[in-house]
Amino acid sequence: MSSRVLLGAPSPGASESGFDPSGYIDFANLTIAVALAAITVITFVLAVGAVVGLRTLNEVRRDRDALRAELVEAARRRSELDDRLRAFEQESERIVLAAHLYNEGQSAYTEADYDRAVTYYQQALEIQPGNGRIRVRLARSYINKGLNRLAEAILEAADPIDADSAGTWRALATAYRYEAPDRAMDHIKKAIRADESSYENWDYLGLLLRDQGRWDESLQAHRAAMLLTPMEPTSLFFAALMALRVGEPAESKTLLVEAVKCVQFKRRTGQMKRAWADVIEWAYEYSRGTASSRAKALRIAKQMAQYSAARNRQAVLGHMEFYLVAGGENPAENLCLRAFRPTDPEESPA
Repeated sequence: MSSRVLLGAPSPGASESGFDPSGYIDFANLTIAVALAAITVITFVLAVGAVVGLRTLNEVRRDRDALRAELVEAARRRSELDDRLRAFEQESERIVLAAHLYNEGQSAYTEADYDRAVTYYQQALEIQPGNGRIRVRLARSYINKGLNRLAEAILEAADPIDADSAGTWRALATAYRYEAPDRAMDHIKKAIRADESSYENWDYLGLLLRDQGRWDESLQAHRAAMLLTPMEPTSLFFAALMALRVGEPAESKTLLVEAVKCVQFKRRTGQMKRAWADVIEWAYEYSRGTASSRAKALRIAKQMAQYSAARNRQAVLGHMEFYLVAGGENPAENLCLRAFRPTDPEESPA
């Protein structure tokens, strides 16, 4: 009997249930491959994460160290600023005190109280020994007391920078005016070179030129001062004296009128030294030529005779004598000069 092969019969080696194990093996192999790949990826990711994390940690540590260094530097700067602030406060107090003493000295100087001015200026100079302005005012106070040697010592002790200042050179010129005119002229020229905009420098040059009999040059110097400060009464007064001396009486009277107006304004504001205000008003009243004005001039001269400062008396007397001589009068016969002339025979005119 021949056997028949049935359709759908399992092939040789197949189980009776019809299950084929090769399919599972392939699937398992695929699963394992996928898992290995996943593990590889995960491992790579973890490795990268570890590296990145390590770098981030190092950066954090560096940032922390940098921040600590900045905090230390900030603390150092804070301490430095605190020290500078304390030093600034202390220096500010010294500056305020020196300024107060200087202003008190200025008030005393304006009132011709040179003893008190010296006291205040000395105290201010002790606080600010390098302050050239204080040094000059102290020297000028000594000069007005007739103590030229002390004035020179104060000025010669100035720092080189202060010694180049116009005020210092002018003060030296003042100190040497009567005893060493040539040196005085050298110093005032240095003052002008240092500050050509100072009317005081030009006025003092005019006075030194007047001492040498250089009338026209003196007038030009005072006119230069007037251009710089048209309302300064002393500049107007000095120019009036020189205008009279060179034969310009009309200009001289006009200048005296303007000078008195400025004096009256400065008297009200306390900006004018009494000695100069009085001598300007004396010259104005005398220039008017009337009996009443001459009588008023005589009263002013008697009032000026009470000045205690020898330097002021000498300077004022010199201006009065020069004015009278310029106008063609004999000072020895003038009642005003008799009333004002100092009783000390050692005092001589400017």
